[in-house]
Amino acid sequence: STGGDAVTTRLRTRFAAWHDVPEPSEPAVATLLRRERIDIAIDLAGHTAGSLLLTLRQRLCPVQISCLGYPHSTGLPSIDARLVDSSTDPTGAASLATERLIRLDPCFLCYQPPLDHSPPVAALPVAAGTPFTFGSFNMLGKLSEATKDLWARVLLGAPGSRLILKDSVLAVADARELVLSAFASRGVEPARLTLLARTPSRADHLALYNQVDLALDPTPYCGTTTTCEALLMGVPVLTLTGDCHAARVGVSLLRAVGLDSFIAATPGDYIRRAAELAASPGPLAALRPLLRNQLLASPLCDAPAHARRFEAALRALWQEWCSSYA
Repeated sequence: STGGDAVTTRLRTRFAAWHDVPEPSEPAVATLLRRERIDIAIDLAGHTAGSLLLTLRQRLCPVQISCLGYPHSTGLPSIDARLVDSSTDPTGAASLATERLIRLDPCFLCYQPPLDHSPPVAALPVAAGTPFTFGSFNMLGKLSEATKDLWARVLLGAPGSRLILKDSVLAVADARELVLSAFASRGVEPARLTLLARTPSRADHLALYNQVDLALDPTPYCGTTTTCEALLMGVPVLTLTGDCHAARVGVSLLRAVGLDSFIAATPGDYIRRAAELAASPGPLAALRPLLRNQLLASPLCDAPAHARRFEAALRALWQEWCSSYA
């Protein structure tokens, strides 16, 4: 890729070789992979904007896998495996994938919290006399019709509560109006919604969680970084168990942190749990000052252990390929 940022600068120092492709194209990447004699190619982008996944539709490397950046099958027979876990892709999920599923239990990913930019966790907002506040800082594109239906029912089931939504697109008046109209058509008054746009810094962004009592996970496309950030700020996330990887990432993250009680099996269960917590927020108040340390001590933040599982998976795939040519 071209350009870069502070993350690029940091990562560049961690590798034996780093190649910038000035004008990314399939031929250029294919040539690079062949020239460097790469044994295992790892796609991190799937079918997303700017991805060069389709370069790997050719058999350029002995082992080709996909992980992390795309929450579904690539659909390419040339991709040998996809790294998931038993929560995102339980028994039976193989029918949804063209790749072989390699489960990195207990969680397919690892989170490194930005502790240098993380403000202190404040007390539960509702304890200070504010209305019980739900929140979601997921990108607005994840607010499916099913999510709007579900969250409207949550608000109607918790009288007096409110919902904070945050996304950079909410700086646009038309976007705000679309959101307010969507909830109004479901019986939720605009006054119960607070719509926020981009904040100046990551610390400012994280500090907004101090206004949230309980975070809501969208469906069928769960949050990932947003869920981790909420947990870092002491805010548990209520998620709905879905029927595919994208709809089960919340299950994986919450199980890894020991928050199974925030995993709902059905929409009705989701609404019931939200109403109960809004009516009796004591458990949220007790959990809030403990949750950051609970997150940090969990498998979700155990980078060395995750690295060992990742290494073992790659080595097994490579040994399997070598054995096939023995």
